[in-house]
Amino acid sequence: MVSFEVIILGGLGGPSESSTQCFMVRPFDSSELNSLCVDGGAGVGHIMDTLVCSNEDLTVDGDEVNDDFHKYFRSLNQYHHDEDKYYKRRSKRIKLSKPVQNNNPNVKVGFSNKMIETLNDRSTVLEKAYSIYQGIESYYITHPHLDHINGIILNSPLMFERDLPSNKTLYGLNFTTEALQTHVFNDIIWPNLTNQESSNLHIETLKQSQIHNVNAFPNWEMLPFKICHGTKVIDGSRVFSTVYLLRDRINKNALIFFGDTDYNQHIDGKETGLDLLDAFWDYLADHIPFDEISGIFIECSSTCNYRDEQLYGHLSPQHLIDNLKDLHRKYNRDLNSRFDLNVIITHVKMVPTSKDPRLTILNELRTIAKTTPELDGIKFHLALNKHRFIL
Repeated sequence: MVSFEVIILGGLGGPSESSTQCFMVRPFDSSELNSLCVDGGAGVGHIMDTLVCSNEDLTVDGDEVNDDFHKYFRSLNQYHHDEDKYYKRRSKRIKLSKPVQNNNPNVKVGFSNKMIETLNDRSTVLEKAYSIYQGIESYYITHPHLDHINGIILNSPLMFERDLPSNKTLYGLNFTTEALQTHVFNDIIWPNLTNQESSNLHIETLKQSQIHNVNAFPNWEMLPFKICHGTKVIDGSRVFSTVYLLRDRINKNALIFFGDTDYNQHIDGKETGLDLLDAFWDYLADHIPFDEISGIFIECSSTCNYRDEQLYGHLSPQHLIDNLKDLHRKYNRDLNSRFDLNVIITHVKMVPTSKDPRLTILNELRTIAKTTPELDGIKFHLALNKHRFIL
């Protein structure tokens, strides 16, 4: 049973300043505007962009423009699992089709029709975007790097807008919330909008691996787990990030969202220290039946051409495959069984190369996975901006 829809407001990892990581998560098929976000590297401007292309069927007038649209949508096939054809051309209409296999995610462009219909009484795209922003009650921040919080910061004055005020809470583990309060909302980098008891902006600290009830959706719970994300330049000490486990209590479906993830997860950077990602995989295998994992959103920032010391606290395709092999082992699945899993790749760094680095990474992942029989059932997709995953 489908539980979630995830709209990619921002799926990239820089170095371009646009469309950095922000995932809007909502109950599937809801007409309400309530939502939560994992990370906040994108904001109202990206909501407006997503609104512009939010139709189940996109029809355009004029042959030249029509052809450009058809070329664009045909090209999107290569960013998703190569056995599934989500986009078809029919005359002058672009229709989003259902995936071939029922256990594959349904990927569409823009917000759902039900959500758009709720906004019919708003006359402009800006009004509609502000209304959607108003409905975001919670942000679950993986770590306080700018590419994960810049949308939240720049949009924060909208919470106090006279005609469309809203209340929001920023959640995170202590290393995130302390950094936000001390180094961002400090009246130096940005006004301290959290300083008053009656403020519309709140910051709350979550506890490691402890269940947090999602206020907007009473049937949902969120669990944060600390993971490693490289080392500090100044002293070489560990930098941390978060992986969030989101679960629907009713049908038990679960989504997993990774922040930036180091290939070396030993807490002390050495082989002797606790491996934080290994500990998370253990928790997952012990508490979440494999068939209840609807999808994993995980970073893979750079291609295999980058040496480990050039990853700066991120994953490359070989490291991601190694981690998925570890996950397979944790579930003790027979090598002859199919490891059906939706893996959505996030945080690709758009470096200047002759080929889109997202496609290079996707092809490298698929090539390596083909040599690993136990990973045969994995479906790799890319978190493309403005796309909506139904999981």
